[in-house]
Amino acid sequence: MLFISKTFEQLTYRGQVRRLRKMALLALAKYPIRVKSVVFINHGENTTFKVLDRRGRSFLLRIHRPDYHTIAAIREELSWLARLSSDRAVAVPKPVLSKNKRPVESVTAPGVPTPRFCCVFNWVDGRFLEKGIRDKHLFQL
Repeated sequence: MLFISKTFEQLTYRGQVRRLRKMALLALAKYPIRVKSVVFINHGENTTFKVLDRRGRSFLLRIHRPDYHTIAAIREELSWLARLSSDRAVAVPKPVLSKNKRPVESVTAPGVPTPRFCCVFNWVDGRFLEKGIRDKHLFQL
């Protein structure tokens, strides 16, 4: 029997997520996190997973879409979030440095055609205000 594997682009949404989940596990091995579980959140502009460690802490792993943001732009965003998180006036996700002390790691995985930039954040509980955001929300921020 001849088995022909589909390219990443030919896969369904779920098929792409399955391959990116494998990439997520490879990315997490680069961070000082003892992973207990990895739960898929979203696959769109980026692909995100909620990560729970063995101590009960939660993190967000973000796999960046290829050729969308440069490494410099991603590092600038993470630097900005790190500065905001140190203020504690606003709850923002704080970037987690890899074992190599980097905020962003490049990861390759079988079945994913190009390396992807990956980063990890401390989890911040909350909800999206895509609808119904009002001036009072902006004032609070």
